[in-house]
Amino acid sequence: MIFRLAKVSIELQKLGNLKYIWFHSYKDLGCASSYSNNKSYVKIKLINGDIITFYHIGDLDCGNFSLVANLSSNDIARLKKSPIKTIRLSGTEYY
Repeated sequence: MIFRLAKVSIELQKLGNLKYIWFHSYKDLGCASSYSNNKSYVKIKLINGDIITFYHIGDLDCGNFSLVANLSSNDIARLKKSPIKTIRLSGTEYY
């Protein structure tokens, strides 16, 4: 399943019992990094004020910004409670 919003696409994947969420952007945000000293992330703010943060767990990616994160059952429940208000993607250089 892929959703496209103004230069951002979100992809949901399930592999066995594991669930992942991918965020793709064609804007130059620098690299998507999983290094602890410079970890890339996506923050989703819901209309109800809840903020869900997803941290990159994949390899260093310095092409088009592509961030992959674990998606828990708790994250899914929170996302179902309220529509999305804003999404902030943070790479190694820009957001």
